[in-house]
Amino acid sequence: MSLLEKSGVQKRASGDFNVSDQFRSIAKQAEDFFLVKNVPVSSMLCRYAADYKQFITEFDNKAAGFAWPNGTRPHAIALAVAAGIDDNKLILRKGDPIELSGSISIFGRSNAPVTRSSTYLAIAIIGKPHPGDKPTILETYLHPCRSTADLMLVDSNYERETFRELRILQLEFRDRIRIDIEKPLFDMSLTPHSDHSTLEQDRRHVEQNGSHPVLIPDFIVRFPDLPVRWRADIIVETMGFSWRTYRTEKATIIPKMRAALGGIGHVEHDFHFPANVPQSERNDALKDDLRKRIGKRLEAWLREAR
Repeated sequence: MSLLEKSGVQKRASGDFNVSDQFRSIAKQAEDFFLVKNVPVSSMLCRYAADYKQFITEFDNKAAGFAWPNGTRPHAIALAVAAGIDDNKLILRKGDPIELSGSISIFGRSNAPVTRSSTYLAIAIIGKPHPGDKPTILETYLHPCRSTADLMLVDSNYERETFRELRILQLEFRDRIRIDIEKPLFDMSLTPHSDHSTLEQDRRHVEQNGSHPVLIPDFIVRFPDLPVRWRADIIVETMGFSWRTYRTEKATIIPKMRAALGGIGHVEHDFHFPANVPQSERNDALKDDLRKRIGKRLEAWLREAR
């Protein structure tokens, strides 16, 4: 996941992009990540599903180029855009299915049925179950992504819709102010104790104070050209469920996320309330709220520039 975040997959500027650029960026960043000591991910990375069969054929030669630590089996990473899993096969959006073995994990659910719109980024570990075996996929993780043309990881179809609305606004304002859309993957909590604390100190801290909640905003609308002191960025939370417990948790966690990011503002994209109105009106409400906020930031920026 760190590799995906570093590659920029989770951030969207207002300019054009394509999925090939995303794969190239992942491959470039992979030069700075290592499977084990002295084995860069980039050297053992199959970034296109279309190359999988050839990669398997060349696996032994690739692995032989490195000194693997004792007790560590040579392994590699494969990426693919998939429609889901059926009968222990990874069903690709393009190309033949890939046979899977070993464990399969899917974000947020127990299965990944193939539907017309289902789209996942599959991350797989390639290796040999035993010495002398043929290389195969040993572990597979699937996470929903925005579409076959965009690898940005999302948590739900609701978040896909939220991104679509944010993208409309981003393009609407692109000639006036730079707006970036970020979908964080990692906890943004304010760490209450030293980064240099020991495991024992961490354990005592949790016993005395409790573990802090994980703070991962659904989206952050960022304004990189505006002064940091303005705290201009905006958290956008997708309100995908009507359950009381879900909304109570959101009401508790949102102020903590705002505080962790310096006291920035937030808006909500609701899919249930107000009740008895078309979703298009709720979508418009989100955009109208953000337009007002962006407009105020733009006016202040222009005043300061005079």
